[in-house]
Amino acid sequence: MKLIPHNFLGAFVISILMLSINYAQNLNLTEIIGNWESVSSENSHVESIRFDLDSTFYIQSVLSAEYSYIIVGNKMIAKLLNSKKIFIDTTDIVIKKDTLISILRRNGNEEITTMVRIPGEISDSAGIAGNYKWKYPNAHTAFSKFTKDGVWLFRLPIETYYGKYKISSDSIIFSYTGLPAHIMKFWLDSKVLILTDNNTGKETLYRKVDYFVKEDK
Repeated sequence: MKLIPHNFLGAFVISILMLSINYAQNLNLTEIIGNWESVSSENSHVESIRFDLDSTFYIQSVLSAEYSYIIVGNKMIAKLLNSKKIFIDTTDIVIKKDTLISILRRNGNEEITTMVRIPGEISDSAGIAGNYKWKYPNAHTAFSKFTKDGVWLFRLPIETYYGKYKISSDSIIFSYTGLPAHIMKFWLDSKVLILTDNNTGKETLYRKVDYFVKEDK
């Protein structure tokens, strides 16, 4: 199985990185453990990868969107970013210690969403800032991240694959049950991961993030 290719910040950035290190790495392989998300999106989708300490990996195709938001009284005004169309929503909100309830009134109907706060660094701060999970109308688990500087990240996994990975020199071997292994070159530091598809030569840049959406059992 091939990883989903994406465009990213640009060939110039990658060329400078590759020339400066010539693919030589002082590897601390524990730095790969954690959650990674592709920097660029394609058709409003990003790719997420999670590497666990037990050599298990998860790969997701994720529907993504970013909004700016402001809180005015008990209302949240959100504007879709990175879009040619102007899309603004106003919702009533109730903020509790571990939940965020939003009420969207549209065409005479009420859409009530209850987001559960995920413990973390910013989740203990006052106000809305933090990471949340919630049930999307299609019954899948969705994720929202509200930053202190007024950005709302929305993520909804579409497909998830998993298997075992093995690192050999400058390559990662991805093994899926019943499928041929897929080998990719990689470059890594603590916050940047670059994967190069051996078959196509496509490079994808990932950033380290503090979230990965797992379905509730």
